[in-house]
Amino acid sequence: MYYRILFLVIYLSSFAVFGQQQNKIVFDENAQQEILYGLGTVDVFKEEPFEGWFSSGFNEYLLNENSIKQIGILVEEVSIRIVLGTWCSDSRREVPRFFKILNAIHFPSERLEIIGVNRKKVAPEVGIMEGYVDYVPTFIIFLNDIEIGRIIEKPSKTLEEDLLEILTNKIFQ
Repeated sequence: MYYRILFLVIYLSSFAVFGQQQNKIVFDENAQQEILYGLGTVDVFKEEPFEGWFSSGFNEYLLNENSIKQIGILVEEVSIRIVLGTWCSDSRREVPRFFKILNAIHFPSERLEIIGVNRKKVAPEVGIMEGYVDYVPTFIIFLNDIEIGRIIEKPSKTLEEDLLEILTNKIFQ
């Protein structure tokens, strides 16, 4: 009986997540601007109000090619969740850079989840509740659906080096 109930809960919650509108832009009273709220795709950054800061951050970032080659080899079983605030200067700086890395390694979009949060850092419609992230952006790395590391707000070294460290530490343990 327990397994039937568990299956039913998981089954019904999948409709709640997958039924969500993607690339929803809302006006946030606290941020006094339009923000991405809930599930998103990279396409949301190709248009205003996000295109300006996203394109310049993406185009200006110089990749560490040596790290990119190593990351590309290690990400085969990895999925990534990006929790960001389009209102946040750290997100506006780091998210385009991270996407440049993902683009360089040809990371598949079906293994990437993008979630925009409000100033309280929540998006309850997609399961991001208070306390899930304290700072944005937060890049959460999963291996076989198990979280293996996070890059929170800004990298300690570079995005490439931090990502490579997460991947090598967990995959080769």
